[in-house]
Amino acid sequence: MTRRIRTFGISPFTRRRLSKSPRHFWHWHELTVAFVALVGIGIGIGASIFTVPSADDAAAAGSENVMGWAWADPVGWISLNNLNAGSGGGTYGVNVDMTTGVMNGFGWSENAGWVCFGSSCSVPSCSGTVPPSVPLYNSMTAKIDPAPSIFGSTIRKAHGWAKVCNEAALGWISLNCEDLNPTVCGAYPYHVPLDLSTAQFQDPTGVGSPDNGTSFAWNGNSDLSGFGYIDFSQAYLVIPTENTDPLCSNGFDDDIDGAADCLDTECQPLASCYIPPIDETLCTAGNTDACCSNAIDDDFDSATDCDDTNCQGIASMCTVSWLKTKFGNVYAQKGIDAIAAPAEQYNATYCLSVTDGSVTGFASQIGCSGTSEELSLPKGSSDYQGSLGSIDIVGIRNGRYGQVVPIANGAGLPTSLDGRIYHYTGGGTLTLPAKIFRNGIGTAGRGNGLLFVDGADLRITENLSYEASTIDAYLRNLASFGVIVTRNPTTGVGGNITIDPVVTKMVGAYFAEISITTGDSPNPLEVFGLFASRLVNFQRTGGTVANAAETVSFDGRAVANPPPGMQDVGKSLPTTKDAF
Repeated sequence: MTRRIRTFGISPFTRRRLSKSPRHFWHWHELTVAFVALVGIGIGIGASIFTVPSADDAAAAGSENVMGWAWADPVGWISLNNLNAGSGGGTYGVNVDMTTGVMNGFGWSENAGWVCFGSSCSVPSCSGTVPPSVPLYNSMTAKIDPAPSIFGSTIRKAHGWAKVCNEAALGWISLNCEDLNPTVCGAYPYHVPLDLSTAQFQDPTGVGSPDNGTSFAWNGNSDLSGFGYIDFSQAYLVIPTENTDPLCSNGFDDDIDGAADCLDTECQPLASCYIPPIDETLCTAGNTDACCSNAIDDDFDSATDCDDTNCQGIASMCTVSWLKTKFGNVYAQKGIDAIAAPAEQYNATYCLSVTDGSVTGFASQIGCSGTSEELSLPKGSSDYQGSLGSIDIVGIRNGRYGQVVPIANGAGLPTSLDGRIYHYTGGGTLTLPAKIFRNGIGTAGRGNGLLFVDGADLRITENLSYEASTIDAYLRNLASFGVIVTRNPTTGVGGNITIDPVVTKMVGAYFAEISITTGDSPNPLEVFGLFASRLVNFQRTGGTVANAAETVSFDGRAVANPPPGMQDVGKSLPTTKDAF
């Protein structure tokens, strides 16, 4: 006998029609067309007198993860979550615990009222005794077995009970024929499957359900009443994202992607999932900083964290001390070895050129590096002659390049340099405070000038800068500051420039016979001009990935309007874009 139950009401989906019925249900349920039609009419008429459980009974927690609908021919659509469009019924939902498989909560039917699942059926409005079942499901329980987050087959099955609360003892819904005692699976082994590959409550590869593999539960009673098959194929499970604790440390595959906890790539950036690599070069996105700050020599090369060149220029905490030179080539006698610039940054605008040695950690913006002829800086033992030019120290002292003005301290250096040489011979250390050097004015105004620290050291304590205004007509007006610091050949004193840690800006062309030290400080330093010395000790640590700790920008003033006595050094530069 063919069974066809027509729908009541308007649904948001295409109306489904079932064409087969089981010959037996719990060994006693056999339906005829005439009787089913009568049951359908009775349910339609009775819809207006359905009662509703209290708000407390059916309240949802707001995190229910089952969405979509179930379908029963006599009553139409059953909403499994109030978030479904057009669901009605207030606030409710059905939930599946991903780790235990336990299924509970409420659905809602406009025609049948509340439908409870599992332990939620224990509320007074729905409670009762389930039909005879196997021991595991002989109570108000429902679950997906195995639980979704447990590794295993793709297809899982629901077991246990749901209930149409308004139908009292006649409202129990069996989610799987295997749970009944004795079993009634027979030719049509109905069940509600969960396909983890799609998160849908259906098994398109299964057999035995009324529509050959779709998802069905059953409600039927000994008095020949009931809704018959209830179709869950339009329901689905919302899969969580496994990328935070405790989901990344609970031992389950919460997002059912085949990887649990720290084996899941979405969990691996978490500190709790970090596993130190055997080589710093294996640091990957999301773990780079952790790898380069764990105080472990991961690759056993006697270099830990930021002292390891593999971390330099990669990890954020290892890029703070990088150096940048702008608009110039870089020349070195014994090679270049420095902390690499961060990704998409560079250390020099143009070429890197060394005489003897290699380039390590330094990058050219245009990718230019190579060897050059032997380089030498002017020094006292060679009468200040060098391959990069010469400094006529005797001529500077004697006024050959401009008027010599003796000074006793840094305050004696004016801001209008006027083409003069300011000569310090007081020994010890000359302290230079803040200065803003001004352009010359008119046809005779000269903006260049030289500070000559003769046989002593220079300490720069505050910022040095040029005035912001431009020159009108004469290049000689352009402010251009030069510094020469020499060593006393008799006492061995002098020849060093030290920069205080508070200094963040300097201008000028600086030559130190012995060394230039930028000062150990988190404050970035920006220099407009050039440095030349046997040793330049860059000590700043306050850079970022975007900005270098020290930036030396060749501004061309040493060539355009050379400071008195530094003309030959300017001529020695191959082009106006070079610096050393």
